[in-house]
Amino acid sequence: MKISLEKLLAIHLSIRNMKKKEVSNKWAFALTKNKAKIQGDIEGIAASEQKFMAVQAEQDAYVEKNGNRENDTGEPVVDKDDPGIQEIHARFVKELEAHQALLKTEVDIEFHMIPFEEVPATIAQEDMEALLPLITEPK
Repeated sequence: MKISLEKLLAIHLSIRNMKKKEVSNKWAFALTKNKAKIQGDIEGIAASEQKFMAVQAEQDAYVEKNGNRENDTGEPVVDKDDPGIQEIHARFVKELEAHQALLKTEVDIEFHMIPFEEVPATIAQEDMEALLPLITEPK
């Protein structure tokens, strides 16, 4: 099945949400198998996210150090024409765009399918939507 990394991330987050819930052994087994199948892709997404977050932290530190606090809020402000902030911001935008492009990438993965009858009755709507690619049609 072809699926975007963005949807794979939603599946991963829903699997994590289900961790604390009482579920059948079949359901737990299937989620564990699928979590293992997507782990490498999730690690790649996390590494990409760390890149733009590191540049964001650098930008925040630059503003804190070089910002002018003479304004109504007392928060540090850097002029948008400041060459230092322009350089950091350009790197941030580049990393963010690369991350967003990565999330749109499609991968081919064969999920361990879960029978609809094994879906917990208490599943949240958002988890059901995210996990739908793993669930077979009801009989």
